[in-house]
Amino acid sequence: AAWLLLSKLLPYFLINQLQFIGMIALGRYVLPLFDVPAFTLQGPYWQYGLLSCAVSVSALGYGLLVSVLAKSTEHAVVLGGGGIILMAAIGGIMVPSHVMPQAMQTMTQISPMHWALKGFHDLLLNRYAFTQILHHVYLLLLFGLACLSMATILYARQLKTQVRF
Repeated sequence: AAWLLLSKLLPYFLINQLQFIGMIALGRYVLPLFDVPAFTLQGPYWQYGLLSCAVSVSALGYGLLVSVLAKSTEHAVVLGGGGIILMAAIGGIMVPSHVMPQAMQTMTQISPMHWALKGFHDLLLNRYAFTQILHHVYLLLLFGLACLSMATILYARQLKTQVRF
């Protein structure tokens, strides 16, 4: 079951990385066509690549867990979409965390979206070294691997107990 799931996730992982490269390329080459300053990465590119990989593992793990837990398409929409909206709201994506009340600012620390946002923010704007954002990378990977592990266990159990034709 684990190899089957991982083989299905690999193309999505590669698509995630192509999307990341595409967004960087748009900022670098297309924005100047509209008289907007070109987007440039601060620091070595490999840092952004590793953070992007961690974000992808986290997103794919969550997505796979939702797909294994969902009993129908509607159920997946509620679990997936609702969960993402909650993580975005708690993580400071919808409202910047610095304008939240202190209790909410503390809650942002539990959201994978906050870890990703903070990691990219610290690399791009604060010009942190990779070692300074490594804890965000570890948290994203831990979350993703935990979700992948749970999804794999549940999927293996489903394969044993469900009727197949």
